[in-house]
Amino acid sequence: MADATNAREILDVLRALQALDNEIREVVVERDEVRSNLERLQVVLSHMDKEVDDKRGKLTEAERWYTAKNKELEDDREKLTRSKSRLGGVTKSKEYMAVQREMDTLRKSIGTREEEVLKLLSAIEEFRSAIQVEEQKIGDLRSEARSEETAKLTRLDEMEKTIAAVKGQRDVLLGRLPPRYAKQYETIYRGRAGVVVVPVSGEACSGCHIHLQPRMISVLIHGETVETCPQCNRFVYVQTSINPPSEGGGVRVD
Repeated sequence: MADATNAREILDVLRALQALDNEIREVVVERDEVRSNLERLQVVLSHMDKEVDDKRGKLTEAERWYTAKNKELEDDREKLTRSKSRLGGVTKSKEYMAVQREMDTLRKSIGTREEEVLKLLSAIEEFRSAIQVEEQKIGDLRSEARSEETAKLTRLDEMEKTIAAVKGQRDVLLGRLPPRYAKQYETIYRGRAGVVVVPVSGEACSGCHIHLQPRMISVLIHGETVETCPQCNRFVYVQTSINPPSEGGGVRVD
């Protein structure tokens, strides 16, 4: 392609550059959204893993308490068995009453410990059931996430290739511009969020919406020079056909 030399050619290249940058921006927005969705999915999975780990920790603690309480229960039962054996050989009334009191205390302790053990068993079963359900959910979600990630990574690869290809075209177009305009384009691009070249809309700059003077509109219509908005410094151009002057005079640009 030949380098742009006159105003119309330069403006054509500038508009083509803007079209490419718009395309790049759209792909970048989509790419970033895909990446964000993948990251959110990993955050959800991480949160679910943490919740399951918390439940596993509580299960381990409940099992530890169950082992300890069950041991205390077995000890009390053994003590009660020994007390019963002793009771058969007691001949004195006072000693008999003492053994009976000891047995009553052990029975109460055994009853309390049995309740504690049952509650712990119930809690253990609840934790195990909850963990099993959560693990199933996480497994299903992780399987879906892997499939989705594979598809999205493929899409990300496609988008990166598209971005690279369009950037290559962009470099070619920049190279067709006189250095002054290429530098000016890049400066505006960085300072105006990538919106560099804008059409006139209702006799106003569609970039910042400032009303343009009739003299500037006339200059833009003739297209003999490359013009920028006096307020936002973007390149401006007349986009559509020009209506002929009305009886009241003046030119209207749509």
